[in-house]
Amino acid sequence: MVKYTPRIMEERRIYQGMDKRGIKSPWTGPFVVVKLDQHQRVLIKKGRHEQWCHVSQLKKFQEEKPIEGKNGNVDI
Repeated sequence: MVKYTPRIMEERRIYQGMDKRGIKSPWTGPFVVVKLDQHQRVLIKKGRHEQWCHVSQLKKFQEEKPIEGKNGNVDI
């Protein structure tokens, strides 16, 4: 039996200046979910390390599906 572990993407913010307003950078990941908390936090595994993140900074990872062309499945 194979155990399914959900994978997610993390949103990274780059902070600028003293006002702490950040610019959103591209999503990083996918990361494996290790543990869920009751306070809207998720423990994710980054390499050998584990990090707590808020659920608002995460989204579900979806693999890209190949597009069907004239000659069957063609990756573009």
